Amino acid sequence: MKLSTLRATPREASRRLRLESLEQRCLLAGDVYLVNFGLAGSGLPNRFLDDTGQVFAAHGNGLSYGWSTDHTDQSRDRGVNADQRLDSLIHIEAGAKWEFQLPNGRYQVTASIGDAANPSTHTLRVEGTTAFNAVPLAANQFLQSTVTVNVLDGRLTLDSGAAPDKATRINYVYIVGVPSTANGVPAAPTIMEPSHDGHIANPSDVHMEAIGFSDPDGDTHQNSDWEIWTADANGQPVELAWTTIGIAGVERVHTHLGDGILVGAHAGQADLNYSTNYVMRVRFRDSAGSVSPWATRTFSTGAITQAFPLEIDDVATTPAPTWTNGAGGPVVLPAPIGVKPKLQLESPQGGVLLSIAGSNGAVNAVTNPAALALHVNPRIAVSGGAAGLTLAESDLTFVDGSGAERTVYLPAINVAANATAYFWVAADGATYYGAANQTAPDFSNLARSSILGFATLEPGYRIEVVASGLELPVNIAFVANPGPDPNDPKFYVTELYGNVKVVYNDGSIHSYATGLLNYNPTGAFPGSGEQGVAGIVVDPTTGDVIITRVRDTDGIEGGDHHPQVVRLHSIDEGRSSSGETVILDMVGETQGQSHQISDVSIGPDGKLYVHNGDGFDANTSLNLNSLRGKILRLNLNDTATTDNPFYNAADGITARDYVYAYGFRNPFGGSWRAADGKLYEVENGPGSNDRFAQVNRGASYGWNGNAASMTTNAIYNWDVPHAPVDVAFIQPQTFGGSGFPSSQQDVAFATESGPTWATGPQSQGKRIVKFKLDANGALLEGPTTFVEYVGQGKATIGGIVAGPDGLYFTDLYPDLNFQDPTATGARILRIKYVGTGAAPINFSGDHLAGTGPLSVQFTDKSASVGVTSWSWTFGDGGTSSLQNPTHIYTTPGVYDVTLTTVGTNGIQSLTRSAYVVAGYRPEDTNQDGVVNRAVDVANLIASWNRDTSALSTHAKLLAGDNNLDGRVDLDDAYRLLQALKAASAPVVTLPGDFNADGRVDGADFLAWQRNGGSQSDLNSWKQNFGAGDSAAAIASLVATENDSVNVPSTSETGVANLAAEVDAIAQSSLQEARSTDGRSYVWIAGVEGFRASVAFPTTTATTGRELAGDDINQCHYLERDQRFALPVASSAPQHAFIDGRVERRASRANRMELKDDAFASSHEEPWRWRRMNDLF
Repeated sequence: MKLSTLRATPREASRRLRLESLEQRCLLAGDVYLVNFGLAGSGLPNRFLDDTGQVFAAHGNGLSYGWSTDHTDQSRDRGVNADQRLDSLIHIEAGAKWEFQLPNGRYQVTASIGDAANPSTHTLRVEGTTAFNAVPLAANQFLQSTVTVNVLDGRLTLDSGAAPDKATRINYVYIVGVPSTANGVPAAPTIMEPSHDGHIANPSDVHMEAIGFSDPDGDTHQNSDWEIWTADANGQPVELAWTTIGIAGVERVHTHLGDGILVGAHAGQADLNYSTNYVMRVRFRDSAGSVSPWATRTFSTGAITQAFPLEIDDVATTPAPTWTNGAGGPVVLPAPIGVKPKLQLESPQGGVLLSIAGSNGAVNAVTNPAALALHVNPRIAVSGGAAGLTLAESDLTFVDGSGAERTVYLPAINVAANATAYFWVAADGATYYGAANQTAPDFSNLARSSILGFATLEPGYRIEVVASGLELPVNIAFVANPGPDPNDPKFYVTELYGNVKVVYNDGSIHSYATGLLNYNPTGAFPGSGEQGVAGIVVDPTTGDVIITRVRDTDGIEGGDHHPQVVRLHSIDEGRSSSGETVILDMVGETQGQSHQISDVSIGPDGKLYVHNGDGFDANTSLNLNSLRGKILRLNLNDTATTDNPFYNAADGITARDYVYAYGFRNPFGGSWRAADGKLYEVENGPGSNDRFAQVNRGASYGWNGNAASMTTNAIYNWDVPHAPVDVAFIQPQTFGGSGFPSSQQDVAFATESGPTWATGPQSQGKRIVKFKLDANGALLEGPTTFVEYVGQGKATIGGIVAGPDGLYFTDLYPDLNFQDPTATGARILRIKYVGTGAAPINFSGDHLAGTGPLSVQFTDKSASVGVTSWSWTFGDGGTSSLQNPTHIYTTPGVYDVTLTTVGTNGIQSLTRSAYVVAGYRPEDTNQDGVVNRAVDVANLIASWNRDTSALSTHAKLLAGDNNLDGRVDLDDAYRLLQALKAASAPVVTLPGDFNADGRVDGADFLAWQRNGGSQSDLNSWKQNFGAGDSAAAIASLVATENDSVNVPSTSETGVANLAAEVDAIAQSSLQEARSTDGRSYVWIAGVEGFRASVAFPTTTATTGRELAGDDINQCHYLERDQRFALPVASSAPQHAFIDGRVERRASRANRMELKDDAFASSHEEPWRWRRMNDLF
């Protein structure tokens, strides 16, 4: 779980890590922004924007903020308080101010002051309102204050008043848009998860869900605030432990610990405490900024060794569930004599998920009901029937409603006649004895353990044991082209304490080499015993096995060890080692546990790459005269490679001649990525900043003993240690993609071993996470948990490698019945893709319609297993054998596209008919080469609001769905309007057309105003207002229900005529737009640059109309995609320029409105409202 991102330095801003992407728009009522002040390069709390003291500037995503003077030298990160929000700060210089650009309006601002390391006296003002006045605070003491202010000049301003220079230290600020006028509050949420008060939750994975948004004003659900507090015995909040404020998107109704930050006594942790009482609370915020009352739910976290229950809501019908005995055969219940014997997977309340009953003694009667309404913690009920029932141990395997394969491990069962035995099911499939009267899981009495302990978090994958009985298995290396015989070597495994095992094609395990250490590896574990044989690779030319190990240097027990690279030879086709040759003997480079020599690989250049730890001496890492803390590159015959970045034969062969990259701490694991030909590595940090990085020739990775240096050249840093120890890429170039689907190709899978020799699930490790990278190796997604440990034993995840039939990993320790980590009993496991039941072949294209030449990027999205070839036909005679080709259509037409794949599933083929329409504008519905009213507007109106998601591309266009989003709506109407205008656009510049778009409209007034134009320019604009528009160009759809308005043709010049046309549209809207909330809505779509004037009498609800005349400066100017509301009681004319189109909303109740104060805004600063979702 990621608690915070890394605050980027100015030079590192281009590789900022996981800063949440915010919508590209100005802050609106109900929106929430969080800003943390601190030192560049320090941690950044999750979901916070960072301010490192730079002067006011744009920061992307439509956001501008910063200081009046450079404060970068006043930013601090104290390294004292585990709560990163409080540990960082900026000293406010005398007379300085900090500003955040906002639309004028009302805002609730929460700020924190204090210094984790030093006492001070603080003064802070927000828009002139005092939040703190000369407040003295001791070191590591903080105060938070909330004030509500009005922003009148477009910027929220914070300053320290008359406080002395640098006395005030600000930690963070929250900014929330709130209603400017009276507004009803939403109803309190209904909490669905945790499911009930007293719920027992996993401290690292608390499911939080709330539903039931209801607002008296018809406002929409903007975002939510979630909190978790420690609780007293009565369930009352004591101390805030976790929070996420103003979270939007799906997370506003379903969130996780990783979406927020742990604070207070929980700060710095990755999860909640075990065996602790908590209370969760949530409130909803509407689109006007009003918040609901809090809804609360008490829960407790389980004990550290507690099993966590399985949570499912359905059993899939395909593939069919299986119930097998120890021999792998089916369990068949006896034919009933009276009451049937039966196994039932059910909710505690008796809701049936799956029922298997005795039938005729040859097959069972299986009933698989519909999904339950909610996720439940299921139990197994086994009924003896009229004759009783005796069963040996058995396994029930099924796919749940999410597509994840589950196996339930049932014990031997002996049920008396007409009796029922109950078993609770844990997340790993282990079963525990239950009772009929229990309504909640009881994991106090184990019936049968899970044989795996690991679970996949994505559907379609199965975990299998392929080898067992191993002792501290570290890494795995496959034979590139194994022989065909059952006793031919398939892969090799290093065991830490001096052995290499070989696994044959038939799965049998044999010793390849033993006694590879010259010392007795009996040190403390965890501790000095954590060293020995580590890395392994098979030379594809000779079949030799190359390993890395530490070697006793002086023969003294407990003395120095140094690293070696060793080649193991064989004379029996790789079944056993006949001797060894030391390739590189690094005497004098002292190493110890963990920080030893580790991964070894052969690069695409045929050279040997060796990962060498710093031996717990950070000074060696940046020293090119030491081999430690480096990734070394050498020839397979042990010589230094002459094209290494620091090679210099003139001074003899030294350490620097072998150095490929330097500045590492303990680069345990590595893997080559075929897409860019680069090596990638993972390593542990000193209590923080574990690192995942791309290894580049000659580069320094900065390790100097300081945790912050581990961020150098990192793709990703784990802020809290998860102990990543290996990484592997699934890719077509390695065993054809290992049988994984295309969606998992070119994905890095990293192992997090977590705390050494830890019991049960761990929030900081014991899992496999995956990363998606871009073409240059920058982070796109991740880490995303793929597999995690859910058992109750000691197993973890160590080495990982892509194999011919899946992803293989080591679990390092014996899992169950554990006594000693060095005992035999550890395993090699395989993650195998078995499919989800989804269509095995699928593909998509990015630009399916447009003028030619049309370039389309096709993407294979197949779920087919082990695909080895792709064959595309594009309908115009073109073909490709690439997996994801780009094809250019040069001839206009409508084309079918076919993809055929060959893989484990055999030959699969899919044709999408009329999939690409090339050579025409998408708005040209009938592809006649002309965008016009007679056909194209008529087609769109005839199909208005139609769902086109099931239609072909050609049929979608014919219906008017020109953006191909599956519905004919205002987005399409707007695009059609723009196409009509483009078809009739003038080619000369018109007087008053200040933005040179071919029309004289409201946008030109804004350009004149912004640029300080002259009075004569304004007169020219008034005289020519409307020029460039035609009847076809101003045709539009009014966004009320499915109505359309055809505007009559008039002169192309003259304010009065154009205003009359717009007024006709406005009147059509107003006739249907009267609302029950006391406001009337003018909602105009698709009209650009026209002035609408509407007046409302004070004594009647009847709508009146008044043309605007020539008083241009009394109008308010709005950007496109606007709607506005006027109070019924207003008697003064209100004016607005409407520029563009509005978004379609599901109902009038969801329309956004400009509040009364919009019309009080300055004429010099016209009210400008940003689009909510810019689709164009």
